[in-house]
Amino acid sequence: MSQTEDERKLPDLQMDPTELEELGRRYVELIGFVPPRIQARTDLLARLDPELLSMQEAIRATDFGGERGSVWHQILRQQEEHLQG
Repeated sequence: MSQTEDERKLPDLQMDPTELEELGRRYVELIGFVPPRIQARTDLLARLDPELLSMQEAIRATDFGGERGSVWHQILRQQEEHLQG
């Protein structure tokens, strides 16, 4: 049984687009771009459960944000070095 295009559409955005852009801006600031999986996750959760998305990103910001010596920045630096060979 195949779905019609209308049946496959995502629900409407339930999060303020400005807030969603701000979430993406954090990743751009940290690593220079928004990875595709993160973009897909934020887009889907902004439609299905924006409160959960906000809570997840708040946890990430407090656990991994902050100082340049944080775990998050160390992981990103290692990934960059690995990619650059």
